[in-house]
Amino acid sequence: MPNRKTESIIRQRSDGELAVSVGTGGPVEQGHETYSPAVSRKGSQDARVERPERLERPERRSCRDVDEDDEIPLPLPYTTAASEFLYGHNTVLAALRAKQRKMYKLYIHPKIFDREAGVERGLGGKASNEFVTLAKEAGVPFRNEFKTKLLDRMSDGRPHNGVLLEASKLPTPPVLSLGKPNARDSTIPLALAQQSAEDAEINGMPEAINSIANSWRHPLIVLLDGITDPGNLGNILRTCHFYGVDAVAVATNTCANLSSAVLAKASSGACEAVRLLSLPQPSNFAYESARNGWKIYASVAPSKDVVGQPTHLTTSSVATASPLAKHPCILMLGAEGEGLRENLRNRAHSTVSIERGKKIRGTPNVGVDSINVSVAAGVLMDAFLSKPSDAPEKIDTTSDLGW
Repeated sequence: MPNRKTESIIRQRSDGELAVSVGTGGPVEQGHETYSPAVSRKGSQDARVERPERLERPERRSCRDVDEDDEIPLPLPYTTAASEFLYGHNTVLAALRAKQRKMYKLYIHPKIFDREAGVERGLGGKASNEFVTLAKEAGVPFRNEFKTKLLDRMSDGRPHNGVLLEASKLPTPPVLSLGKPNARDSTIPLALAQQSAEDAEINGMPEAINSIANSWRHPLIVLLDGITDPGNLGNILRTCHFYGVDAVAVATNTCANLSSAVLAKASSGACEAVRLLSLPQPSNFAYESARNGWKIYASVAPSKDVVGQPTHLTTSSVATASPLAKHPCILMLGAEGEGLRENLRNRAHSTVSIERGKKIRGTPNVGVDSINVSVAAGVLMDAFLSKPSDAPEKIDTTSDLGW
């Protein structure tokens, strides 16, 4: 067999890189172009080298000018396996101020942050140095992060406003029951459930929580069951914070995860200020707390089954003579549509519903006969926390003190 020469072709691709092709003659296809070795006058094929034009060295770019489309995806920089990323101006600012969580690192993208906060447009937004100052006071490391795609991954693609905080979950001690409120020091005793050492490090092991002091009313606890939408749950927490509810008890097995960053964003940071309790056994919690003097109220939709019952109340009657003037209360709210589970409704001393307004004549029936649970929570809390006209400025604590 006659010897065949080996041809090598060196070419410059459109992106500036050099490519080498080795063969034994004949056309060599590369991509969509065909390269043939040169043919001499003698008919022999000689190796030909296609010399590329002189390549210019690409200009060095700083980390601020990196084209993020060319970046290799990096793993999320978790400090601990249980940490999470909070995002958004109000959410991160509230966490830094409240200092309830363990905080690991603050990330700020200066350009995005200033643009979203309105600093560049002179709209009076908060400058990033306020966050940095709070981080320094709390001993939290911080860095300017210019990799937008990394920040987007931390926020799971949701708007982060150029600021994120890696932190632990919120403290939510598991509670079995509430004790009788202590009017002398304005506290509510707690009976805690067992928890792991890791959870106890985050939740703590409080024997009591603070309650309202020097007020016309007794404590109010809001119990949430079946609220699976983290947005709704976050809105309810924001409303509870606004009205000054003493604590929010959440049925952990039926509600959205309290460590959800979506919940924190929806609450606009209010979840950092509200005292949260987790309930592993909601029905037993209501039963045992009732034995310690708490009155239980179940929110229900107005229907023929409850309206007219001696234990049924409306928001109008509650607003006129709030039961908080007489005793501590637990207000239970359930899921939209299904409402409270039957085992919880059976624990209630009374049911309470929101009165519907009258419709304008000719209003079409479009099938909307209820309101969002977060809206209902606000209406109910407004009724319970409305001070009756005959209520004193401060409740009488002499019986509790034994004077």
